[in-house]
Amino acid sequence: MINSLTVLPLFLVIGSQARNSGKTSFSRKIIRTFGPELIVVKITVISRGHSCPHGDRGCGVCSSLQTPFDITEETDRESGKDTSQLLQAGARRVFWLRVRNDAVARGLRALLKRLDPGIPVLCESNSIVKYIQPGLYIQLKARNRKNTKKSAKELVDRTDLIVETTPDGADFDFSRLSCSEEGWSIKKT
Repeated sequence: MINSLTVLPLFLVIGSQARNSGKTSFSRKIIRTFGPELIVVKITVISRGHSCPHGDRGCGVCSSLQTPFDITEETDRESGKDTSQLLQAGARRVFWLRVRNDAVARGLRALLKRLDPGIPVLCESNSIVKYIQPGLYIQLKARNRKNTKKSAKELVDRTDLIVETTPDGADFDFSRLSCSEEGWSIKKT
């Protein structure tokens, strides 16, 4: 059962304090560092009756979800979508979990059944940290952005590292990250 005490040391979670903080670019660099050893998961939590997590662009992500959750595996390396870019960067497999906020635990259980055991996972999400204890949880903070989204504020005390990003990327040494059978870790500077 998934609950706040579920320990998943092979999960590296990348969250952000605001939209457009560079999660996909940051994740692509991690994938390039660790190559085809990674499974990547992008999680979009949808709150009915609230604004779209993608900025109300009318993309259909929220309105098209007719069930509590939906899991798709990306197989198209050329579409230009974030999931496609992650696959193109060299990930072994890429999944997208779209889930209503009242079904995150159920969606996560279903997702875990589809993942290969023993394979490290890179996960883009803040909300998932409410349900698991990952090996590492890194939040990205865009320089000069004042607003912090609620999901990030609620989890700042569980964050292992906050990395500042700019439109040019992040000043971060990706060789500080390591993953073993015991899980993800980060070398102190």
